[in-house]
Amino acid sequence: MRTTFLVALALAAPLAGCGNQTLVAGLFVNTPAVTVPSPVPGVGPMTYGPYTALLGYLSSIDTSQLTEISSATITGIAGAQAQVVFESCLGVSDPTANAACVSSGHGGTDRVFTVPDQGGGLYELLSTDQPDLTFEQGVTYTLILQVPDGSGTDAYGARFQPGPPAQMVEFTNPSNGQPQAVTLTAGSPLTVHRDDPQVSGQYLPAAVLVGQIDPNNPATMPTIVYKSLDYTDPKTLALLVLSDEPYRVDHFDIPATAFATSGYYVVTMVSLAEGTASANAFIGSTVIAGSGAAGLVIVQ
Repeated sequence: MRTTFLVALALAAPLAGCGNQTLVAGLFVNTPAVTVPSPVPGVGPMTYGPYTALLGYLSSIDTSQLTEISSATITGIAGAQAQVVFESCLGVSDPTANAACVSSGHGGTDRVFTVPDQGGGLYELLSTDQPDLTFEQGVTYTLILQVPDGSGTDAYGARFQPGPPAQMVEFTNPSNGQPQAVTLTAGSPLTVHRDDPQVSGQYLPAAVLVGQIDPNNPATMPTIVYKSLDYTDPKTLALLVLSDEPYRVDHFDIPATAFATSGYYVVTMVSLAEGTASANAFIGSTVIAGSGAAGLVIVQ
């Protein structure tokens, strides 16, 4: 059971001391198809997913004191026109042509999707609403947010590209290398260890998400019950830009509160790599793309 998580976190604000500027954050997540036992006696296993979610956050931020970033200094900007643009290469079956499509961004299918305004500065598009929102390794995705400004618009963007997936030791059967589920008692913690190669003697920064799935309703997205990186908190994102050292670890301890009740959970570990922000962003802005793996946890 593998997945790739793509996280794009773009912090856009010109130099500190210049008053209100613009902050952009984005999260692109692909959850794999997982197989869970059917809740109906006599009915075979059910396949849940895969699902993809793209979230963007646009806000005005007071940059006069960057050391005091908090919810009080950030105001969401609604009413922007948000789009995600990419070249889908899934329909290119020839391996050579597919590789050329991925590297060049040409030769596939043009995808341009509106990311709906959810209010309060949040923009969200789900694959349950747009099935052609696919996740493809190596393909470049661009998130564009256009903000009305008098008679014109201001445009902000983030460009990110998924790399090879990471691995988790606990969800691989050591005897045959096949995926395996982990069984826990409700209220138990779980430690997951990384199995992806180090880069220049260090692990890439990484994060873990835990989502609870509903086998009675496979059309719904997993409900996030735990995240080691609070991607909804602008201060956390700003600190990640300044230093990613706390995320360069070889394992993650998931607390017992993440598995509080019986059911089925997907644990996803994503390694993070830097992409690029739009040219009008603050010099310290960053875009982070991540790839990972997921495993099924059965809580009894």
